[in-house]
Amino acid sequence: MASSNKERFGNMLESLGGTPEEVRDFIVYSYHFIDDGLFFLNAREVLGRYPEGYAYIREAEKLLKNSGWEDDGELELLWIPPFIGVGVEDTYGIVCFHVKQSNNGTSWFASKIALPFKSLERCS
Repeated sequence: MASSNKERFGNMLESLGGTPEEVRDFIVYSYHFIDDGLFFLNAREVLGRYPEGYAYIREAEKLLKNSGWEDDGELELLWIPPFIGVGVEDTYGIVCFHVKQSNNGTSWFASKIALPFKSLERCS
């Protein structure tokens, strides 16, 4: 893996927690009706390339199910840039988990840090 890719993955893991188990403590939010998934990345395609990637996916799916997700839809990643006011020392932003429930369009987000968006409904 090239140095810049290692650094990017390190930044992503910092956003997702140092270990997969840290995902259990993420804050979960719901939001209704995101119509365009253009900027979401498939979590399995991205994290599946790394040694502990599927462990992060399993923990995120468990957390989201415990918060109300009905286990339909594909788990994704969303990068939120630092200029929006969230992230690691305001330089990288954060990566959070997202899934859009297929049967009713509800989106679920799981984030290591609190998200400052009033339109998100906090579930945990």
